[in-house]
Amino acid sequence: MIGARLTFSRKTIARAVCAAVCALASIGARAAEAPNLPLQAESVTIPFANAAPDGGPLDSSPRLWVGFDGGARIPFVMDTGSTGVVVSKTIFTPPAGAEPIGPGKLVYTSSGRVIEGRYYAARVDIGPPGRSAVAQVPVLVVDRETCWETARDCAPQDNPAHVAMFGVGFGQEGAGQPHGTPDKNPFLNIVAINGSPVRDVAKGYVVTREGVTLGLTAAAAAGFRFARLARRESGDDWSRLRATIAVGGASGPATVLADTGIRYMFLRPPPGVPVATLAQSEAAGPCVRFGPCAAEGVRIHLAFGDPAAPALEYDVMIGAGGRPLPSASAPPWVTVLRERDEGFVNTGFHFFNAYDYLYDAADGYVGFRPHAASPRP
Repeated sequence: MIGARLTFSRKTIARAVCAAVCALASIGARAAEAPNLPLQAESVTIPFANAAPDGGPLDSSPRLWVGFDGGARIPFVMDTGSTGVVVSKTIFTPPAGAEPIGPGKLVYTSSGRVIEGRYYAARVDIGPPGRSAVAQVPVLVVDRETCWETARDCAPQDNPAHVAMFGVGFGQEGAGQPHGTPDKNPFLNIVAINGSPVRDVAKGYVVTREGVTLGLTAAAAAGFRFARLARRESGDDWSRLRATIAVGGASGPATVLADTGIRYMFLRPPPGVPVATLAQSEAAGPCVRFGPCAAEGVRIHLAFGDPAAPALEYDVMIGAGGRPLPSASAPPWVTVLRERDEGFVNTGFHFFNAYDYLYDAADGYVGFRPHAASPRP
């Protein structure tokens, strides 16, 4: 039930996963075992501010109603590709006399934007009344925005007025977000649900194209196939999910970022996996600014998790003019990055139109489920 609060403690409920959940998560080749989740726990499902009223696909990055300390709420971009709430001074002004916790810096690598500011403690209100939660986290209040030399979408300025980002991802510390640790993630630091204090929310969430469920349960995990995550060397966060990228009969190892924060896919081929791209003279539309784009005829096969038993596999086929052939998960274009030691793929938000996504921060799992298989609230 949406917005329901159940007061059973995660510590006192048996953590064995019911056989039905495991069975639903083992279609075809066997993926990782399902995580141990409570049968009942405190949770809430919060709708996106821009969800299609008929349950249809997202046509932009999902947004959540967000406010501070009981104030007015505005739409923030919910970004699984970054960690932490980042906000302009025009939107959140720290209380008089509040001292900053410390300086902060964050790079949005897809655009080349570099955000600098100071962290302040804040009580963050998430969602509309009746379907809401409160997080207690440090918030990065922006002093300036600068740009990488190779930035694709950036305008340097002091005290920018347009920043309203709600980062809920993981494993980004090595990707220009050194301060993006779990203590900054609002979804992992919930202190109240629907106006009532909570004691034991299972740390994690499920994202669908309609909204996000905070607080994991075995029922919420039904139908998902899972992949295990590895701990970062620092021990305080999980690393990005492992993946395999295959193009034209060649394949290699990679990592993947299921990212609600951008509208296209970008792909760094693994060594020895060439990807044909459009010539600059043939580029049109976004491929002029965001190129080079994958060329017509390229088929990108992605497998997430253990190569021997992936949690998810899907293809992106490139058609005329560098436009992927239509499918629920297809982005409008695929930007191809220069080859490095390892491959990487950022899915873009269209991925979430085809697949629901689960993150278990306590035990280190991610899960994927075809959207049509998700239970209706």
